[in-house]
Order: sequence, then C-alpha cells, then structure tokens
Amino acid sequence: MRAPRFTIRTAMVLVAIVAFASFGGSMWRRSAEYHAKAEEHSGNVFGDTLNARAATSKAFEVRPHRKPTAIELADRRFFELHAEYEERLYEKYRHAARFPWLPVDPDPVFTARE
Repeated sequence: MRAPRFTIRTAMVLVAIVAFASFGGSMWRRSAEYHAKAEEHSGNVFGDTLNARAATSKAFEVRPHRKPTAIELADRRFFELHAEYEERLYEKYRHAARFPWLPVDPDPVFTARE
C-alpha cells in the first residue's frame, strides 16, 4: 500500500481549515467582549434608574406634601438622560455581541442636554 500524497490541494484545504478556526475563535472572543460591555451598560441603566427615582423620593419621605426643589428635579433629569444614554449603549453592544463581524462605531460622548 502506498503512502498518501501531500499535494497542493491538501495544503490549501489545511490552510482553509486553520483560517476558519482562527476566524471563529476571534469572533467568539469579540462576541464575549461585547456581551460583557452590554451587561456593564445594563447595570448602569439599572443604577441610573434607581438614582433618578431616589433624587425626588427623598423629599417625599421627609415631608410627603412638599414639592421637589429645582435641584432635585435637575438631578432626576440628569439620571434619566444618563439612563437613556446607557440604554442606547446596551442595545449597541448587545447587537455587536450577536454580530461580531460587523464594525462597531465608537461610543458617543454623553452630554446632559436634551
């Protein structure tokens, strides 16, 4: 019985297998990184939502019939805007984790203006 030959075709198949394995590994790694970023932003959304509620609820705990001050309302609005910003980043990185081969735009700068 003769030994199998190592041909150009065999070498091309081996190179293709290694390339696909390498690509799959890098896509899996990118997906895991984007998933971790999405989870981080999800936690930030939760925290900002709690902070927005707490900004005006402190006033009602002390005196239930008192209206919140302008500073308390401004704090609440700031946390609401930041929660919306974090929600957009969460959606962006959740999409990137599903499709890691697509390019991801840089994060926008947060401004507390409407």
